Amino acid sequence: MEDFKKIAIIGRRGQTVIVKTNLTNYQLIGKGWHGAVFKLSDERCVKIYASEIVAEAEVAAYKRIKGAIICPTIYEVGPNYIVMEYIEGITLRNYLKRKNDISETIAREILLLLQEMKKLGFTDIDFNLNNVIVTKNNILRLIDIVNGFKKRKRIPTALFKGLKELGLEDLFIEQVRKIDYNAYLEMKSN
Repeated sequence: MEDFKKIAIIGRRGQTVIVKTNLTNYQLIGKGWHGAVFKLSDERCVKIYASEIVAEAEVAAYKRIKGAIICPTIYEVGPNYIVMEYIEGITLRNYLKRKNDISETIAREILLLLQEMKKLGFTDIDFNLNNVIVTKNNILRLIDIVNGFKKRKRIPTALFKGLKELGLEDLFIEQVRKIDYNAYLEMKSN
């Protein structure tokens, strides 16, 4: 399984990385600004980073919340990679795009994810819709936490931006009002 080290990633400032070489049969399952993720098996995947500094920062973030159920389990780390639990599902963005709706269940899961981030000491209480996986049981799992303890943000601006782009921001806020009035008041005041 160590042959994933034959994969090379090139970073591009402010853009999605490029997979320069992949001399393996591992399927590319996602990529972003910092790295690309390849499925190793039904249980594991590997995130390969363009920058060792970013890899170090994400490893440090995962160590800080070791065992947290909102994030994948980490199995192995290297200078530019993390082998972690593979989470079957689709991104929250794609899920919401397909449904064109936010159910009470998903709104509740979003609130639970934000609350759990606060409990775990995240200083950036926010996430991009592409960095959350919706499992087959409609449970949300956070998959990219590199900035979770770097930035200081108490208002989930990226979350609201993504919901607004999908035309679902108002519906989400209405769901929150029904589920947790105090959370609703907090959101409305920001």
